[in-house]
Amino acid sequence: MVSGKNLQLTEALKDSVESHLSNMRVSYPKLNKAEVVLSHGHGKFKVEIVLHGNKINLDAHAETDDMYKSIADAVDRLDRQLEKKLETYHHNHKGEHLGNIERRHEEEILEEIDDY
Repeated sequence: MVSGKNLQLTEALKDSVESHLSNMRVSYPKLNKAEVVLSHGHGKFKVEIVLHGNKINLDAHAETDDMYKSIADAVDRLDRQLEKKLETYHHNHKGEHLGNIERRHEEEILEEIDDY
């Protein structure tokens, strides 16, 4: 969802946001929702992006003199956050295949439900 505050939200801006986020979605298919707020104030263009996914909730802000640069900066920050989160996740699971980790996690949840 893309929204604008104190500025005219054009198709070009929407397309820019969607193209940046679609590249991220290809790299991280577990992402399922993005909330983007574009705003203008005090001569600066601000971007706030909140990403939601399977066990992932991240947000990033950027503020520059150019809206397209702000969009790119915010997406770059999110990308770095996701990389760091995935590195930590893989490090904690000692290189185990992600499918095995997810399957084991689902089994643990089902056991907890059965015990309840």
